[in-house]
Amino acid sequence: MSHFKGRGHVSRIKTDARNVLERIFWKGASRSFTFDTFVSRLQGAYHDLAEYGDIRTDESKVDTLLTKVSGDSSLSSACTFIRNDAILSADFTAAIQYLSNEVLARNRVVNTNSSRNISATSRRESPRHKPRNTKENGNSIGSSNDRFSKEGNILLNDGTYSNHIW
Repeated sequence: MSHFKGRGHVSRIKTDARNVLERIFWKGASRSFTFDTFVSRLQGAYHDLAEYGDIRTDESKVDTLLTKVSGDSSLSSACTFIRNDAILSADFTAAIQYLSNEVLARNRVVNTNSSRNISATSRRESPRHKPRNTKENGNSIGSSNDRFSKEGNILLNDGTYSNHIW
């Protein structure tokens, strides 16, 4: 497998990692892009660069992280706290953990404020609405009058077929 790690391969991996670092931003969660996904891509890019000799300091990584999450105004106080804390500003993993906790706490507050309730458990019968799965004569499909095969399928023609069909 080592023959795949030529100069072209290494260059492509490093370019892809730099592109991720340049283009990725956190502006808040969406259905397919969570904070965990954001962090995973950021860490993956730094890992790829370090694997091929482009090692970044934790201070540099934290600075980039804080710049990339600045689009989410709800994290601005957390970013300020990290920048002013000597330990967090020098530890990339600790900064990620602190921001992850802030995002998680914010999501808990949002989820408790937006609970949905059931307004009714039954449906009114209306002459305008026909029940689903009914035949024209009013018998429902799968009623007690139907006959079923061993596999559970409804047998047509009450399960009786003439001998010439068999």
